Amino acid sequence: MIMNVNGMGTSFPAVLRGDDIFISSYPRSGNTWMRTWISDVLLQLNGYQTTSVLPITVKEIVPDIHQDDINSFNKGIANKSCRFIKSHWQYDKYAKKTIYIFRKPGDALCSYYQMVKDNNDGRVEFSCDQFCIENAPVWLQHTQSYISAINTNANVLFVSYEAMNFVPLQVLRRVFDFVCLKPTDDMLKKTVANHCFELKQANEAANSSKNYKGTFYRKGKINSSLEEIGVEAYLRLNSVTYQTYSSLKVLEESKL
Repeated sequence: MIMNVNGMGTSFPAVLRGDDIFISSYPRSGNTWMRTWISDVLLQLNGYQTTSVLPITVKEIVPDIHQDDINSFNKGIANKSCRFIKSHWQYDKYAKKTIYIFRKPGDALCSYYQMVKDNNDGRVEFSCDQFCIENAPVWLQHTQSYISAINTNANVLFVSYEAMNFVPLQVLRRVFDFVCLKPTDDMLKKTVANHCFELKQANEAANSSKNYKGTFYRKGKINSSLEEIGVEAYLRLNSVTYQTYSSLKVLEESKL
């Protein structure tokens, strides 16, 4: 089963603004985590006290262009500086500035498989191995659209899920320097503490109202694909994605 991740439709430029900033990624790569971090910091910059449960919902601060009306965000928060928008689209020239989140392809694809399986009550006619192999070209097309954009002087900041785990404060400082906002170090530290992965899992477990079936904050582990797909599938996947993932890491590290 090949999952299509489309580029922007031509009808969207009319609703975009010059100060829009996209938080983009292939699905299951850390986009929602980054979206939550950014929402927390924006709230603090606007005088709100934040905890692991934010006083204003994330979708009101950083709307998802696939699900939300991007013009109905909380103007008291987002409009004071710029508008952040979540997207899973491939790169498009209408995005004036983009924070691109990427993750080890095997981990992203295995997590995406589990989400598809959960949304179908566990009834799928394909294995995780098959899903990963068949969708590797889609992952490649998606990530390569952002790599290629650099050659056109696109304004893209590359951030890996792995760096979000290992050096979250450094990642957040880079993100907010990129968007020309100046939260204090204490604000960033509070954000990271509020939204560590274990707390996100606990909050989800305590919240019975989910938008879909299954668990959104699933494992969060790095290299989890080693446990979820067979050796042959892992090696095949690695052989076709390694070079592209390495290129993404080079682009990320060039800004560290």
